[in-house]
Amino acid sequence: MLHDQIGGIGEYTLARRAKQGDWLAFDELVRAHDQFILRLALHLCGSDAQDLYEQVFLTAYKGLADFRFKSSFRVWLCRILSRVLTNYSSKNTRNQGSSVSAGTNCEQRESATQGRDKESDHEERQSLQRVEADRIRWALRNLDRTEWIVFELRYYAGLRLRTIAEILQVSETTVTIALCRATRTLRHALAVPGDDQQRIVSSGSGPAGEGP
Repeated sequence: MLHDQIGGIGEYTLARRAKQGDWLAFDELVRAHDQFILRLALHLCGSDAQDLYEQVFLTAYKGLADFRFKSSFRVWLCRILSRVLTNYSSKNTRNQGSSVSAGTNCEQRESATQGRDKESDHEERQSLQRVEADRIRWALRNLDRTEWIVFELRYYAGLRLRTIAEILQVSETTVTIALCRATRTLRHALAVPGDDQQRIVSSGSGPAGEGP
């Protein structure tokens, strides 16, 4: 169980004060974790990140009575984020494929019109990188919800498997299996036809640093 220190005051002490209606204590907790939650939201849902971020902290404030001090406050926030993501992913599943396809075609047309000088070569490389990023996002959105969140929390947020299991309230074995399945599915989805070797998923080239 983690017990972070925030400005010399234990986060559990701040959480207790917040539960008693101390807005300043809750504000301290928000300022300690908001950048982590915002970065994760930006990675997971792009332009809708601000709405997602606000919903997480609004839900946390309204549900402070549900915080039982059995995990760190950040883990609890990530648990709320995973629930919010369920609604987000279900609302955007239908639009994801068409929007990525349109973006890909647009980028391909842009690349086709570039000249052969150095500047255009650089622009074409950037275009292809954006297309690749779109393909990765599309592949991620087509994962099972649990596999998607496990993959993102592990390779983007850099959280330990044990911490992810705590966030999702499942066993560490379940998290390990979901991560293996997600990785296998992404490698298959991102394989380039005609290549002898499948493309390795590079969006999570390694943990971004250990989480809570």
